[in-house]
Amino acid sequence: MSANTLDVTYRKIADLRSYTNNPRVHNRAQRRKINSILRRFGQVAPIIIDPEGVIIDGHLIVEEISSLGFDEVATVTVRNRDPAEIRA
Repeated sequence: MSANTLDVTYRKIADLRSYTNNPRVHNRAQRRKINSILRRFGQVAPIIIDPEGVIIDGHLIVEEISSLGFDEVATVTVRNRDPAEIRA
């Protein structure tokens, strides 16, 4: 078994792109809750992106942390996965 490691990298929000087929829609209550959590604790989990900087998971966090004035987020890049695995 290989080592279970994550390489967390801070990336500029401006360099990230939303996944065009993102199926999730967040309502106002969810946005307020995430905004409140981010103000209180900051970002506690990295955003998952592909090697091209497309957000796989964490769209709402990126939107809300950007609205709080941050210009960078912690990310983890998923590599060596086909599109079906990434969607899963």
